[in-house]
Amino acid sequence: MNIVEQFRLFGQDAANLVRAEADLIRAEAAEKLQQAQRGLIAIVGGMLCLVVAGLVLIQSLIDWLAVVIGEPWSSLLVGVVIAIIGVSLYLAGRKQLTAENLTMHRSMAAARRSADMVRDLV
Repeated sequence: MNIVEQFRLFGQDAANLVRAEADLIRAEAAEKLQQAQRGLIAIVGGMLCLVVAGLVLIQSLIDWLAVVIGEPWSSLLVGVVIAIIGVSLYLAGRKQLTAENLTMHRSMAAARRSADMVRDLV
């Protein structure tokens, strides 16, 4: 095999490597997009739960607690409990949207390995 043939094969291998890396990046990007969508859905779901909980339960719960602990304290207690639930849902969704969770680790590692391999060949 002469040097021209070796360079042609090297070019084909490099092109195949680039295509494989692009496919991996596309697949991982789609996966991360789905993860981001799930996180956003959780955040929106948490916010909707807060609104629904506030509208449906707050008045009846305040009325019931007013008999036990008095009107002002019942309103405060119900508001704090609903806020804790809302914050918990919000934080769970936000955790899924961190930069670390959305980083394409596999693609970056594969690209690094490929670059090292090409660098070693040249």
